[in-house]
Amino acid sequence: MQQNTVYCRRLKQELEALPEAPIPGSLGEIIWRNISAQAYSDWLEVEIKIINEERLDLSEEAEQERLFRQMLAYLNLEDLVE
Repeated sequence: MQQNTVYCRRLKQELEALPEAPIPGSLGEIIWRNISAQAYSDWLEVEIKIINEERLDLSEEAEQERLFRQMLAYLNLEDLVE
């Protein structure tokens, strides 16, 4: 499982790939194949801001789902994940 570059759906250009899937399972594989290391790093910063600014309680399933949907939208992966 190695690829050096990926066409990043978020940044719309060929960029350095993540070294491996960032999370386990099929979602991690989708992210790894479609999102650059830079875009994923950017998402991690945005994710922290969202959690803090919206005061998300990630022990609540509804708020986990809300953050998940925001991640898909930010990374431009909504059409690849149900």
